[in-house]
Amino acid sequence: MITVYHGSVIPVKLPIAKAGRENLDFGQGFYVTGIKEQAEMWAFRIGRQQQEIPLLNIYQFDLEQAITSFSYLKFSDYDQEWLDFIVKSRKGQKTMG
Repeated sequence: MITVYHGSVIPVKLPIAKAGRENLDFGQGFYVTGIKEQAEMWAFRIGRQQQEIPLLNIYQFDLEQAITSFSYLKFSDYDQEWLDFIVKSRKGQKTMG
């Protein structure tokens, strides 16, 4: 298990993977990070924009189960493959089956 964070202005007890806009950096989905400070920054940013109180959602994520149960891409570096994925995602182009 690993701890991951989601910055918001609302509590999210049960995240939905197919939520949100399609033209984000990694496509449509519920975004989390293992970097607490990054999630806090997003929470404060959203809170400021929406004039709401920032909130940090904290989850325990079973990485091993996810690896064996789901299809995924793993980028080891910020290389051309990573950049191509980001550009396609931001254009709303489908990047995975």
